[in-house]
Amino acid sequence: MTGVCILGILGNLTSLIVLRKMKTPSLFYRLLFCLCVADLLHVFFNLLETPPALGLQVGQYLVYTLVYPYLHCTSHFLTTVSVLLIMSIVLERFQAACRPTQYLHRVRRFGQGHLFRQYFIPTLILSAVLSIPKVIY
Repeated sequence: MTGVCILGILGNLTSLIVLRKMKTPSLFYRLLFCLCVADLLHVFFNLLETPPALGLQVGQYLVYTLVYPYLHCTSHFLTTVSVLLIMSIVLERFQAACRPTQYLHRVRRFGQGHLFRQYFIPTLILSAVLSIPKVIY
């Protein structure tokens, strides 16, 4: 499990470096960059959440027992962000491939920053709303 997490961290860091060096960041690359950040954070929080899942005794550490529920909620939130970002990327690519003239018109009319916010802000809001039950229970 730890080896898979380390490979995930290395892969996401490599992707972030490559995407950061893009000279013309399009909407697609911005969404991919956010997906890499969300996945990197998700892997990191899952790595922190691993010891109790493996049956290791961490109950004697008061800080860990207080922080563990928040780690779990954050991990759930980041999973939802990742899934919704993938759905946003699929929708954006569908529009670019199947309706290229309408897509270009939207990009020119509203700008990539505005379209990025149209995908990203609802993703964060919906992820937060869907994570409320994890916070309560």
